[in-house]
Amino acid sequence: MAVMGRIPVFVKGGRYLPIELEGNQPGPVALSRTLLDVFGRLHYIDILGIMRENVDWDVAKAIMDQGEVWADVGIRGSDNVIDAIMAGASEAVVATKVVRSLEDILQCFEITENMILQLDLDGGVISQDQRVSSMEPLELIDEMTAIGIERFIIDDHSEGGTLSTGLVEKIAERIPAGGGLWIGVDDLRSVERLMGTGVSGAIISCSRLMEGVE
Repeated sequence: MAVMGRIPVFVKGGRYLPIELEGNQPGPVALSRTLLDVFGRLHYIDILGIMRENVDWDVAKAIMDQGEVWADVGIRGSDNVIDAIMAGASEAVVATKVVRSLEDILQCFEITENMILQLDLDGGVISQDQRVSSMEPLELIDEMTAIGIERFIIDDHSEGGTLSTGLVEKIAERIPAGGGLWIGVDDLRSVERLMGTGVSGAIISCSRLMEGVE
């Protein structure tokens, strides 16, 4: 569930548009409660936190009070991880597209093991750190698991980007027992395609699941 300015949104045609249910725009807390009742776990994205480092912590805390919430709020370093965990996040999502360096990733993990590393891909790994962006996904996974990070999200941002089943299986084989791998998907067919590849689950935008939203 992505929120921008206290409004749940989805992306269409390169624009953020408000989510509507039966002609009404649900508030982020009410929508998070509904989604958690159905799925039991919520991946929460604060768009302004990611774009401008301007997290609405009042909204974030209210959402995190509803249940198990993974928080992607634009974490750039250890201070941001502390903020997310203190706000009530079950897991702090550290994304390669936002974090500034490999050292920041390591510092985040030193602060808390309640951290999931998200690999953002577009042909390669998206990162401001040249070392990270020069790595193949499998290489980065291997380096991170060597230091103890064992849970990952893979999100392919390329146009029509769909990770091949073979690559997903290879990545899943690298995840230690007790770790986890979740893949960002665009539709329910992709969820079915991932079955049997060894992944822990899929992450799909709530807007893809709602009646009336294309």
